[in-house]
Amino acid sequence: MSAKRIDWTVPGILGGLAAILWLMAAGAAAFNSYLSGTVERVEAWPTTEATVLENHWETYQGRNPNSGKIEPMPILKLEYSYEVGGKSYTGKKINVDRTGGRFVDTDYPVGSRMPVRYDPTDPSIAGVKMDIENEMSLGWFSYLIGALTTLGAVIAGFALRSWMRQRASQA
Repeated sequence: MSAKRIDWTVPGILGGLAAILWLMAAGAAAFNSYLSGTVERVEAWPTTEATVLENHWETYQGRNPNSGKIEPMPILKLEYSYEVGGKSYTGKKINVDRTGGRFVDTDYPVGSRMPVRYDPTDPSIAGVKMDIENEMSLGWFSYLIGALTTLGAVIAGFALRSWMRQRASQA
C-alpha cells in the first residue's frame, strides 16, 4: 500500500491556504458569537448595592505590551461587599467574565455604595455594574472575519484557476 503524496503544486498550496483562512474566519466568528452571548447574559443579571471596602492603585513589575520591557505597571485593587438573599459576599472583580469595560477608582471612594451585577445562579460571581455594550467593541471581529473570508475566497479563486490551467495543459 502506498502513502498518499502531498500535493505541492500551486493549486494544492493555494487551496490549503484558503482552507486555513476560512477555518480562522470560522473561529473568529465563533469567538465573536461567544463574546456577544456573554455580554447579553451579563447584562441580564440583577444588580445590588455594594459597599466599597478597598479602592486604590498599586504597581507591580510587568511586561509593557507596547515596549515589551519589564517595568512598573498600575493595577486597581478593588474590594466590595454585597448581600443577596440575606447572605453576605465579598467581590474583587471589576469586569464580569472579562467582557471589557473601564472603572475609575475615583468614582467610588472607600465606604461609598456602588451597584454590582451578580450571577443569579451563583451570587458569589459578581462585578461592578457598567455599561458593557458601550465599553466593548465587537466590530473589529466582524472586520477580521470579513477580511479572512475575502482573502480565502481570492486565494481559492487563484487555486481554482491554476488547477484549471493545469488540467487544460494535461489534456
